[in-house]
Amino acid sequence: GPCAISFSNGLLPTGAFSGAAALPYWDDLYIFASTSQGIYYGIQDVAPNRVLTFEFYMSHFGASGEYYHFQARFFEASPNVVQYVYFSSSDGGRSCTIVTQGGSDDWSE
Repeated sequence: GPCAISFSNGLLPTGAFSGAAALPYWDDLYIFASTSQGIYYGIQDVAPNRVLTFEFYMSHFGASGEYYHFQARFFEASPNVVQYVYFSSSDGGRSCTIVTQGGSDDWSE
């Protein structure tokens, strides 16, 4: 769907996401041009035990000196498990929401 332009997190659960949603750091994060920032992914192991990892290197919107480095990991053998791994967060996560949502009426924190 379209990207949201809202500058605040919404109430949960939310119908803004159709189906399941994994939000490892729901905040106003930004990827600045001409940096090594980005969202990377990789797959480890072999079926049926593969692990899909998304790794985020980002900054806060309007604050290129604030850095955030974290991962979201998904396990083929455990489809209902999502693991979030945090390496650094300039503001300690004070304005973010960390959540998974299975649908419009199912979420966990």
